[in-house]
Amino acid sequence: MTTQDAVKEKVEEMLSDLKPWMLEKVNHLFKSGAIDFEAESDSYSLPKLILCALAREMEVQYTPLSITKTEKTKIKRLYAHL
Repeated sequence: MTTQDAVKEKVEEMLSDLKPWMLEKVNHLFKSGAIDFEAESDSYSLPKLILCALAREMEVQYTPLSITKTEKTKIKRLYAHL
């Protein structure tokens, strides 16, 4: 059994680790040449797309290697409540 506080503490710990990791990934993306900055508008469109790509990468990084059907169902249920 766990508590809300224990889970929140662990999530906050993981989130604090994510920002440097995400910025490293953004820098890698910029260096890769995958973005034509001259073709992009100066809006939030590109940053939002980058965050979407980072969210996909986070899913890959954080999903257990041997995820069970029950865990997949839990993720879908949690996602539905966001």
